[in-house]
Amino acid sequence: MVESNYACSSTAEVSPVVSPGSGSWGRQEWMVMFGLAIATLVTFSPVLSCGFINFDDQVYVTDNPLVLKGLTWDGLRWSLTTLHFGNWHPLVWWSLQLDADLYGLNATGFHRTNLIWHTGSVLLLFAALRNMTGTTWYSALVAGLFAVHPLNVQSVAWIAERKGVISIFFWVLTLWAYARFAAHPGTRRYLLVFVAFLLGLMAKPMLITLPAILLLLDYWPLRRWLPGSSLSTTNHAQDATNPATFLPAAHLRLIAEKLPLIAVSFVFTLIAFQAQGALGVLPSTNELSLAARVKNALTSTCWYLERALFPTHLTAFYPSRGETVPGWRAAIATGLLIVLTMLATVLRRRAPAAFVGWLWYLIALVPVCGLVQVGLQIRADRWSYVPLIGIFLAWAWGFTALGQRWQHPRLLRGVSLLFLIWLAVTSWTNAHY
Repeated sequence: MVESNYACSSTAEVSPVVSPGSGSWGRQEWMVMFGLAIATLVTFSPVLSCGFINFDDQVYVTDNPLVLKGLTWDGLRWSLTTLHFGNWHPLVWWSLQLDADLYGLNATGFHRTNLIWHTGSVLLLFAALRNMTGTTWYSALVAGLFAVHPLNVQSVAWIAERKGVISIFFWVLTLWAYARFAAHPGTRRYLLVFVAFLLGLMAKPMLITLPAILLLLDYWPLRRWLPGSSLSTTNHAQDATNPATFLPAAHLRLIAEKLPLIAVSFVFTLIAFQAQGALGVLPSTNELSLAARVKNALTSTCWYLERALFPTHLTAFYPSRGETVPGWRAAIATGLLIVLTMLATVLRRRAPAAFVGWLWYLIALVPVCGLVQVGLQIRADRWSYVPLIGIFLAWAWGFTALGQRWQHPRLLRGVSLLFLIWLAVTSWTNAHY
């Protein structure tokens, strides 16, 4: 299979040509799925020997009688009505109650469930990207990076973070369903998108930015911003960034498609604020000024990016430094983010995946970047679970595409493979903790 082709436009720019969606799967794709599953299970196998911890696990499981009773009518009703511990996520409570039925207080069973959810998300991510782009190895690289990255250890290894592994599963399921809808729009296929999105929000409100991510995917790889384009017919080298080709009516249609999802996002945003406010973990501007929040957000955005490339010195808790973030550090972070955004914009024609991936990272990070401060922590490894997929997209398609232009694709593939191996070993080590 040819992963991508290149054609020169009238401006001598290079625009990747993708073969979206409708291609049938063969032995190669199924072997990749098998390899991803094995790599994920082996990397995180140490969690199966871990126990409960006294950091929220007692609230979610060990000291929660309505969870320990298993799936009961009282427990199901409670799950639908409670804002216990500052969240409304009935899907999480039901999952934990089912585990209590199956495993009692055997922590191995709870860890196994987290690992199954994560592995399912890895496989779904590969399937969604493969269907959207028609490429196998780039999709496998993104899924592999997501599968074994050390920043994801906290989400998989922490029983109380069940909400993270469930929500990302439905996030990726929404992407997969949206690719099918974009190929052949219809009410039933849109309903699947809506239901998957709703279930994800019932696990964690992190999905509130997903409608914006779907609009990014309309730009690339689905190329629905082009006149007359569809997922099943866009196998040509059109310039996806030429404003002259835009049809405003088509763009309005793409936005209108997302309105039901945006409305649900708004409702769940209100629920999240109410739940967190009831718990008393949202500090006022008197306790933490807007200026301090902005500085925290800027530096944290760069911190996650740095740890994506060099995942060292990770820990379970990063305490808020309040007003102590130096202005010079925030200024450097601002400059770096501006430069990277300008670079992604300039390269959007040669490497649209880098452009989309970078915006994915920034948009998905908004709810957890620190502008809305929750509790006493300034950042958390688990908060990068979704945003980093955008960085992985930029790496797999954007930089590899540039490497092909520079005629060094094998070098970048080798670097990517070594990077994957290093990440897997690091995650395997960290999972012991």
